[in-house]
Amino acid sequence: MGAPGKDTATLDTFFAELGDQRAAQITAVSMDMGAAFNKSVRDHAPGAIICIDPFHAVQLVTHTLNVVRRAAWNELRHLLDQDAAKRFKGSRWALLKRPENLTDDQSAILCRLRNRRIGLACVRP
Repeated sequence: MGAPGKDTATLDTFFAELGDQRAAQITAVSMDMGAAFNKSVRDHAPGAIICIDPFHAVQLVTHTLNVVRRAAWNELRHLLDQDAAKRFKGSRWALLKRPENLTDDQSAILCRLRNRRIGLACVRP
């Protein structure tokens, strides 16, 4: 029941082969965030929960985080405090890495970013 294509018609064909009765029994669908697949699943399996696959979810969050991080860095470059952008440098990997894989410098950057929002100082154990 597979077919090449990434459009609504391709998935509609799958649901046609599956049949209305079996399609109605689908409880969850894992897929990427394409609008075409979303439309077909909503039309043919309206009771199904759509689960965005982890790869695409992480990809979207990583891209968005990078856009926000770059905007913040560009704002910092224009402040009177010329060292602010330098202190922010290296934040990308501090934000993307698993906490247990951070270097000491990256841990310090992450601590400063986290505590800046709530007005706390970083304290090392």
